[in-house]
Amino acid sequence: MFASTSGGSHAGILVGMTLIRSEERHLGIRVDRDQNLEESICTVANALARRLGLTTAFLRVDLSPNPDHVGEDYGIPLEEGAQALKELWQREGVPLGLVHTPKAMAALIDLARKGEWADEHVAFLHSDGAPSVSSLPPPIQLSFPSPIS
Repeated sequence: MFASTSGGSHAGILVGMTLIRSEERHLGIRVDRDQNLEESICTVANALARRLGLTTAFLRVDLSPNPDHVGEDYGIPLEEGAQALKELWQREGVPLGLVHTPKAMAALIDLARKGEWADEHVAFLHSDGAPSVSSLPPPIQLSFPSPIS
């Protein structure tokens, strides 16, 4: 599971999974309302596949990034994302970025609570740059208690 916005990470995951012949399920979480996301993913994935000598063709119809946690749009934090960021920090000591990755983590938490992955292991890819809790303004930093009790 991962945040999917420009399509580069998503395309790389598709090609990588093809290279290793993985049958694992993957789920990109949309973090914006780009109507051409699937096309962008396929363009990058197909170019990379050709460069690596693969004959696989990635098609728009084969992709289904989850659109349920976009919020208003790209770059605009989601309340559920802020809650996920805080919960993951408090419970596990894992910082996330401020916008995209928290949206994807909120989706993971929501779907897990709904039983989406009963009896399955889930991997979460943090691809949103460096964790940035320390870049928050001081009043917000103070609301993140130390993860170590």
